[in-house]
Amino acid sequence: MSFADSINDQAQRLGGKWVKLAETGDTIVGDLVDIEERVKSFDGEVVLSRKSGLPRTEWVITLATDLRDPGDATDDGVRKVAAAESLQRAIKAHLRDSGQRFPSSWGGRMAIAVKVGRPSPTSQVEEWSIAYRAPTGADALNAQLDQPVPTPTAPAVDASALV
Repeated sequence: MSFADSINDQAQRLGGKWVKLAETGDTIVGDLVDIEERVKSFDGEVVLSRKSGLPRTEWVITLATDLRDPGDATDDGVRKVAAAESLQRAIKAHLRDSGQRFPSSWGGRMAIAVKVGRPSPTSQVEEWSIAYRAPTGADALNAQLDQPVPTPTAPAVDASALV
C-alpha cells in the first residue's frame, strides 16, 4: 500500500459518533466503511481475558448511515459500533451461514440488531441479528453518481430484511 493509499484509508475512518446497542430492538443500518480491530481498554487499562489472561480485542465497525443529529450541523451520519466477542461471533456466524465474505475494500450494506438485550447492565447482549449484503455493480454505480442506496424498513429485531 502506498503512503497516499494509507492516508486515504485513514481519512475514511475519521469522525463518526458512537452508537451503543444494548437493549432489545436497538438497530443500526448503513454502508460498511471499515472494521478495525483494537485492544479493549477501560479507563486507560488493557482489559484481560479472565480465561486466558491475554488482552481482549474488540472491533470498531464504521457505518455510513442515514442517521443525523438535528442539533449538530456537521453530523455526516457516520456511526461507530464497538463489537465485543458476542457481536463478533454473530457476524462471523452470519457470514459463514450465508456463504458471504467481506470484500478487501469493505463496502456493502450491514444491519445489526439486538434480538435479546442485556439481562443486566454489566452483561453482554444475549442474542444478535445480523444481515450483510455485499456490494454489487449497482452499488458502485450509485456511489459513483453519489446517490444513496435506499434503506428498507423491517421489524427492529430481524436485521435480515434491513439490507
